[in-house]
Amino acid sequence: DKSLSSGLFFLDLLSAVEPRVVNWNLVTKGESDEEKKLNATYIISVARKLGCSIFLLPEDITEVNQKMMLTLTASIMYWSLQQPTDESESSPRCCSASRGTSPEHSFDETSISDSAPSPS
Repeated sequence: DKSLSSGLFFLDLLSAVEPRVVNWNLVTKGESDEEKKLNATYIISVARKLGCSIFLLPEDITEVNQKMMLTLTASIMYWSLQQPTDESESSPRCCSASRGTSPEHSFDETSISDSAPSPS
């Protein structure tokens, strides 16, 4: 999808996994080739700042190199999944239940027997 070349999707994605990481004052609309390159360079900078492993160049984003963009997406996802969850967050993290990090979502055989009503 050529609309990915603007970089706005990845900036939204980065902002979703770490809300304060993107400085939206530095983001362009991505309408010209120069604006797209600026956004792509900024995406790589932000992802590196988070600690993501980066294997692509700004040109891979502006030219919509699908495989390289997939590695970027996977790297952001991997970083996000490595972050500890905070149960007091107002918005739940995606996938916390599937990772089993939350006690109320973990499956344990003893929890079944403990929760069964005792005969009286």
